[in-house]
Amino acid sequence: MARKIKEKQISDVLEVGQLRIPESQRRFQWKGPEAETLIEDLLAEVKSKEEDRNPDGLFLGTIICLITRDGETGEEIYDIYDGQQRITTIMVILLAIRVLAAQRGEINLRSACQKRISYVDEIDEDLGWRLLASPSIKKPLEIAFNNEWDGTKPKSPGAGAHNQDRRFFSFYSQIAERLENETSDVLKSLKKVIDNLQVVFITITEPQEAFDLFERTNARGKPLEVADLLKNQLFKRQKHIDKLSERWAEINRKCGGSEVSDGKITQMLRYFYIVYHGHVSQKEVYPKLLPVIGEGQKSNETLEKIEEFASFYGFMTDQSDGEFNVWARKNGFIALLENEERAYQMQEKITALKYFKITQIFPLIYAGLLRVKYSEGKHATGNARALANLIDLLEKFHAAYSFVCGLPANKVEHLYAEKARQLSSSEKGVNDVRAALATHMSKNLMPDFGGFLSEFKTISYNDPGSYNKICYIFDRLYFGKNNIQSDRPSFFKPSNQTTGLKTFQREHIYPQNPKTGEDYMDFVGSDETDDVYESVHNIGNLTIFNWENNGGSKEKGGKEKKKGVSNHSPENKFKILEEQRSRNPEYVNLFLDDIKKYHSGRWEQEDIKNRACRLAENFYHGYLKIPNS
Repeated sequence: MARKIKEKQISDVLEVGQLRIPESQRRFQWKGPEAETLIEDLLAEVKSKEEDRNPDGLFLGTIICLITRDGETGEEIYDIYDGQQRITTIMVILLAIRVLAAQRGEINLRSACQKRISYVDEIDEDLGWRLLASPSIKKPLEIAFNNEWDGTKPKSPGAGAHNQDRRFFSFYSQIAERLENETSDVLKSLKKVIDNLQVVFITITEPQEAFDLFERTNARGKPLEVADLLKNQLFKRQKHIDKLSERWAEINRKCGGSEVSDGKITQMLRYFYIVYHGHVSQKEVYPKLLPVIGEGQKSNETLEKIEEFASFYGFMTDQSDGEFNVWARKNGFIALLENEERAYQMQEKITALKYFKITQIFPLIYAGLLRVKYSEGKHATGNARALANLIDLLEKFHAAYSFVCGLPANKVEHLYAEKARQLSSSEKGVNDVRAALATHMSKNLMPDFGGFLSEFKTISYNDPGSYNKICYIFDRLYFGKNNIQSDRPSFFKPSNQTTGLKTFQREHIYPQNPKTGEDYMDFVGSDETDDVYESVHNIGNLTIFNWENNGGSKEKGGKEKKKGVSNHSPENKFKILEEQRSRNPEYVNLFLDDIKKYHSGRWEQEDIKNRACRLAENFYHGYLKIPNS
């Protein structure tokens, strides 16, 4: 094993040969505060007294490089496995000095900086860059490395490059702004201090040692993300893995990341482990995943499984994508789609669970999906039916537990993790898992009606995200009692609820803009501290109408077809809707039946409170009733 350890100055490091950030390394992540700390240390050295300066230069730390060779030229390349953030920041500081020197006519300083940034010929023409940076910053940095760049925002070619440009330019600008008030003499001295920075320069020739040193050196200070470490391990085995870099980038994209930022890939990897092996804490994920990765071809098989799970994770966390059945077909879960009505119901319930943002259910549902995918014939059909029932249970439980009562979902994580392991290992069947969960939920976890009612009565038109929240409740109240059917209207489509696409409206029974002479509760002029204000916006005073019932409709030629109820007094609304009963949608008549049964006279605050209680009771004891175990 060839390893050399030398003390070097940065000026010497930049002369050894081509420096490169390998693809296995995490992105360039330093921002203004980290750079500012380094700059202040450098400027303090510049401005200190001669006798106080370290004659060997400031110590910058350790730089670890793996020596490889270019496949075409045969020239040595130094892949940096420790030191990326510091070396890249030093290059950007040199860029800022160079640009400021050019603006001030300091030609010699400009030229001296450029010789650290690029290889140059006798007339200072660039022959290539001394650092091939991380892909997350490479495009704009190479534009900036050009001797003619004047400090303006780069415009890199390629899709998504503007994100790199924005991130780089923000970082560069903070450095340039910090240095622009310094004198030219200070900038010249700063360049010398940078040249004299001392490092322990470790070069090795064995890739395995590079990866091992990478992990050991990064175990101190800010820990690497699990995703960084896992990627590092996979790159050890890259001869067995096709297109690893592109595939890993796609996994990151599915987890909400981009070229310049990581998404929730570490959380995804933790849930991936849970699917097959049960619960694991965040701290344990990496050591637990290592044996899972394995050697040789097993590494590629593991990556394929990660890719498949990342597709599911990406779908479940993408609130703009509501088409579960499209995802299921694309990913080979055909048995789920054989029964159209059941497939529709499952899609509606998955949509709700996504809206609740309960991520702890992901491993459990995915383990159930795998049981369906790898079953055959009647077993596949039976598992599909059982999985639909399991998802129904999860939706109803979390609608009460999380959506209404706001109880912490991490309390069920261990339970779900163990059931996921049982499913993926075939230790238990899907029906067995559903039955065990239903029993445990109803006995130990489901909030009692008193607690549920207390929270439900606080739901308001003014709640954050109240449109989808209220639409979900009324959708399930009106259409969920006998299971959700595909031929009914759907109030709840959170992935499609932009202002221009809202088919249904939340309507105040007592209007929020009452006509003159009809404001008998004195709502106009009230504020958020008033009981009247709270009552008018409370769920007990709300219902769902379509545009036609709310605003009316006209036949061709302008003749009124159906009268709208918007802004009418409650009593007039009830009267208008009753007169049009034969033309109303069924859910409007259900609303009228409730009003007719429980209300007489004027619609007052007490009526609103009573209706909120009725809605809560119908929701809790009706749609949300946990199915028998």
